[in-house]
Amino acid sequence: MEFRLSIYEGTDTIKFGMTSEEIQALVGIKPTLFKKSVSDLYDTEDYQGMFHVYYEMKNNQLVCAEIEFFKPSKVFLDGVQLLGKPKVEMEDLFKGKFEDYSSEYTRSMEYCIGFYAPKVKTETVAIARKGFYKEQEEYYKNTHDEQYISNSPKRYYCIGCKYVATSETPLVECPNCHIFMIPMLPDEQI
Repeated sequence: MEFRLSIYEGTDTIKFGMTSEEIQALVGIKPTLFKKSVSDLYDTEDYQGMFHVYYEMKNNQLVCAEIEFFKPSKVFLDGVQLLGKPKVEMEDLFKGKFEDYSSEYTRSMEYCIGFYAPKVKTETVAIARKGFYKEQEEYYKNTHDEQYISNSPKRYYCIGCKYVATSETPLVECPNCHIFMIPMLPDEQI
C-alpha cells in the first residue's frame, strides 16, 4: 500500500478523526488489536504489519489520532519515499522541513511526525494529529506521577528494546529507541 502524508491531517486516504470501521472499509483489512503498553487507554490496531493505528476518544467514539507505518508500506512526504531511507538522509530531510526537529528523538513535536531508525535505515514513520505528541507526553508523565508517591529512584521499561532504566526523574522516552517508557512498580520483574 502507498500513503502520502499530510501534516496534521493523516494521509491521502486515512484521515485523523476516522473510526476503525471507516479505515477498515478504505483498506479492506480487518486489524488485529493489541495494547502497545500497559498504560495505554485504548487498543492499537495492527493492519497486517503494514501500519498501526492509535486511537483517542472524541465525542464518545474512538477515532484515529496517530498512524505508524512499516514496510512493505510505501510512505511519501512531498514526493519522497521515507521507509527504508538512510537515517542520515531522513535527518537532513526533517531538519530542512521542521524547525523543531530533534535528532535525539527523531521527531518534530510541533508537526507531530517522526521516524525510527535504530541502525542505518528508517524502519518506521509515524504521523499524528496536531498536538497529539504533546498530549501523549503529558499523559505519560501524569500516569507516572499518579503511580508513585515516594521520591526514591523509579524503574522504567521500554517495550520496544526491553531496556530497563532507573532514574530519580521521570523518563518519558527510551534513550535507545525513543519509544515511551512504562513506569514499573517497585517489585515488578521482567
